[in-house]
Amino acid sequence: MSSIVREKANRLEVEQKDPLGLWRLPSTDCLNHNTYSMRLLGGGSFTLTIGQDEASFEVTGVEWPATGCGPVDVCELRENVYFVDIDTNTPSYDGMTVVLMLNKGWAVVVHQRRIPPKELWDRGPDVRQDYRVAAILGQDQTGEAPQLTRDLVGARHFLLCGPQNLYEQIYLNTKCFFGHHVYMTMAKGKAEFHHATYYKLDDDLYLIGWREMDNAAALITVEDYKNNQMTGKAFHPISQECSVSRPVGGQIFRFNQKLSYPWDLEPN
Repeated sequence: MSSIVREKANRLEVEQKDPLGLWRLPSTDCLNHNTYSMRLLGGGSFTLTIGQDEASFEVTGVEWPATGCGPVDVCELRENVYFVDIDTNTPSYDGMTVVLMLNKGWAVVVHQRRIPPKELWDRGPDVRQDYRVAAILGQDQTGEAPQLTRDLVGARHFLLCGPQNLYEQIYLNTKCFFGHHVYMTMAKGKAEFHHATYYKLDDDLYLIGWREMDNAAALITVEDYKNNQMTGKAFHPISQECSVSRPVGGQIFRFNQKLSYPWDLEPN
């Protein structure tokens, strides 16, 4: 692993301000000046407008802010599949992420809201994530819609986010995720579980959201097991009233098969 780290460190420019986004897929402006209207499955609508440096959205039928805007970051995950993140200005403790599958006419919209606990001793994550699958209007929907999945339960791998950020990840069940900071400049050896949600987007392509336990941080990522690439955003608090998005990305190394449970037992 160390030889791989050295090779990549020599080839890639190190951006000290975002160490977890060093090996992220590059941003693209190919969706600039486009508007995408969507029908949310289960009711409601979502309209996304991407500008030069900002994006805005309008929502109906869902208990989210009716409108919002903020700086936007777009990455192309696969051909005609895009990760769109809006660092919302109003309200400043919210976040909005959209995976646009323009190749199949589907999308997944994720709204994040930070809800600090009422009491300091309350257990659980401080961030709530709400997922909505959507059909993109004006496009034919092909293949299955993105859906909740058990595919990752029992999977285990390394995630390398930069020369000094190596994680071990184990998907315990459909609701919990285990993370181990194998090698980091900070918090080396830290190991804990978080609440998690998994959506299957396509073959070997998954949307994963997790909310840090007893913390005001959360992540939305897309893990591509065909190309062994992770791309996403971290949702971090900077004050009691404000949170910001930070880019994250890295390479995935799967070092064993999925765990097999005895006696026909399966985790929830």
